[in-house]
Amino acid sequence: MLAQTSPATAEACGAIKKLSTKEAARMRAEARDKARMDYNSTIYGAREEGFRKGYLKGYLKGFEKGFEKGYLNGFQKGQQKVRLKVARNLLMGKMPVEFVAKNTELPLKEVKQLAASLTD
Repeated sequence: MLAQTSPATAEACGAIKKLSTKEAARMRAEARDKARMDYNSTIYGAREEGFRKGYLKGYLKGFEKGFEKGYLNGFQKGQQKVRLKVARNLLMGKMPVEFVAKNTELPLKEVKQLAASLTD
């Protein structure tokens, strides 16, 4: 109604309508951009969290496996050392080679080699 009263007023009303349409479009564009950034941020954060969890899980699993393997390997080496020491002591006490092999659970061949090295 006001626009009908004068051409200047009509022109001003048209400009206001254009601006308000542009403003609404700008606001919609900003909302789309914000939604896109929020989505990307959420995805990135989820990916990072998944990576951290996976890395930690893999690290711990690897550590446990390595520790277990190292522990068993060390334990076996320690048992072998003890067997050899007992065998050496028994052989030095003039015990028969077969007796030493049976009681230390060492192969007879290995006990014979140990006995030969002690007599040298």
